[in-house]
Amino acid sequence: MKKELAEDLTKELILGFGFLEGLWIYAGVNPTTEIANAFSELAPEGMFSGWFPLALFFLTLIQIGLVYTYGGVIGLLALVLAYLGGIFIGTGSLGIILVVMAFFLGFYSFKMKNKITISDMIKFFKSLRR
Repeated sequence: MKKELAEDLTKELILGFGFLEGLWIYAGVNPTTEIANAFSELAPEGMFSGWFPLALFFLTLIQIGLVYTYGGVIGLLALVLAYLGGIFIGTGSLGIILVVMAFFLGFYSFKMKNKITISDMIKFFKSLRR
C-alpha cells in the first residue's frame, strides 16, 4: 500500500472516527442525537425517526469493517486507543499519549502487507493455554 494512502486511512479512520467519537463523549455530547435533531427540524414530522438511528449504526459498522479490512487487528487496536484518547484528552498527558500511540499503530497497520486477523489472534491465545 502506498505511503500516502496509509497516511490518509490513518487520519480519516483512526483519528477521525476513533478520536472524534471519544472526544464527543468527553464533551458530553451525543452526536447521533444532535444530527437527528438537526434533520428532524428540516424534514417532515417523523421522517427520520425510524431509519436514521439504524443507518448511523450501519455506517459505524462499515467504518469498523474498513478499519479491520485495511488494518487488521492492529488497526482495531489503534481505533480503540484513539477512542480512549479522545475520552481521556482532558486528563492530561494520558489522552495525548493514547492518540499518538493510535496514530503510529494505525499507520503501521495500514502499511503492513500481511494482516493479523482475528483467527490468528484466536490461534495465538489457544497456544498460550497449552
